Amino acid sequence: YMPWIAWEDVRANAMGQERSHASAYVLVYAEAAHLAARRPGAPPRTAEALVKAAVPPSMLEEIRADNEALVAAQRVAAQRAAERELRCHAEEIFHDYARRLHEWEPMKRTHDVSGSPHDVNARKCLHDAALLSFELFLYRLHGEQEVFTLMLMGSIDTARSARAWSNEEEGRVLHYLGITLRSHRCYASMLRERLPAGNEGPRCE
Repeated sequence: YMPWIAWEDVRANAMGQERSHASAYVLVYAEAAHLAARRPGAPPRTAEALVKAAVPPSMLEEIRADNEALVAAQRVAAQRAAERELRCHAEEIFHDYARRLHEWEPMKRTHDVSGSPHDVNARKCLHDAALLSFELFLYRLHGEQEVFTLMLMGSIDTARSARAWSNEEEGRVLHYLGITLRSHRCYASMLRERLPAGNEGPRCE
């Protein structure tokens, strides 16, 4: 049995690559046999019989091998394209997160210079900066890591709405996000690695 593969799918592999010209030749041979079978008085023949009559067995084996290699290469290419898309999702999250961090630094300084009731010279600067924003409230109450977590969650929600990845893909997106954060020496402990099940790749939650 010879599976049918469109010429558009094999053209790049059949032109200019070693041992791939058989995929192009079989179209020529099969067409000639097909025309011969359509002559008046010729007995009806199946497509498989036409191919076997027109193409040598050794070439058929090479064609089968080429077709199997093409299908495997297409499968790998599709997997790599899907992984690139997941990385792009993670990059989008990081870009939004970096913008939030840039906006956070001036807010943080507002809290840090707010003064102290125990310092006579700093009492004139005394005010409750936590009333200015929820981020500053978290900063005063729990520390800066909680602020980082809040901002990253907001960036994930924003990117999820814009890029619409599936629930099944989110763990992989967060895994690549963790890699990106660590490569830029950012706090990433809010992302926890999850043990992969079966053949699936590493994920975070």
